[in-house]
Amino acid sequence: MKRILIYCRKQIVKRAGFNLLAAIVGCLFLYGCPTPVPHGVKTTHFVTEYLYVAHYNTIQYNENTMLLTYLTNTEKKITEREDKEAYEALCTKHNDIDFFCEEVSLGCSVINQDISALSIKTKSAYDDEHPSGSDIGDITTLFTTTIAPFIESGYQNLYPASEVDYNAFPFNLFYSKYGWPYGIGYNFSDKTNYPNHVISKKIKELSFPLVMIGPFPQWDNSRSIAAIIFDKAPKTPGAYEFEMNIKTTEGKEYNLNCKMKFN
Repeated sequence: MKRILIYCRKQIVKRAGFNLLAAIVGCLFLYGCPTPVPHGVKTTHFVTEYLYVAHYNTIQYNENTMLLTYLTNTEKKITEREDKEAYEALCTKHNDIDFFCEEVSLGCSVINQDISALSIKTKSAYDDEHPSGSDIGDITTLFTTTIAPFIESGYQNLYPASEVDYNAFPFNLFYSKYGWPYGIGYNFSDKTNYPNHVISKKIKELSFPLVMIGPFPQWDNSRSIAAIIFDKAPKTPGAYEFEMNIKTTEGKEYNLNCKMKFN
């Protein structure tokens, strides 16, 4: 009789254990197994388009603004679909490396070069404080945007629309104050905050490198990546020439001859 009771008790324990395992398997079947995420990888990868720069140029935009534009040999654009190796190298450089997760198109284009230094000099006397050959970085402001802070924050740090002075923009950076920001394909819950973070500083006060800076929308398709704003007019109206020097973190250097006409 004792043996029968022990046998029955063992069978009950086994059956209970089997039922518990069956219940767990059933729950996983119904609700789905948790997907393992590699260490250090976030849940979403925002796809960024990289534009390969062959050269830079400048054009006068208005009476006090010069646009820094980019040129490409073949209008080459790199995304993960076109050249995965090149794309992964650029994304790894900027710690944008979530290749094992869901991809959501950010819709942003950025140039593939990070700028390590930028300076501008006048070729003729600009005013009493800036004779021929002097640096004018103290009276010129660089205006551009970057998505680097957005990526570095784990795709959380949006640029607040409350800090954007739309009237002060040298050109239409965003379509409208209450509309979609330029180039954003992702449905952000707050449409008035932007992944594009504004950089607006005097050239002398810039912090380098300038990372992941991108083009602005232009009605004339000038492919602008930045604006150089002259905060002070020259002593005498007329045509002036300037020399801009751009260096990249990859060791490339560009010297541009720039022209502005002041009325």
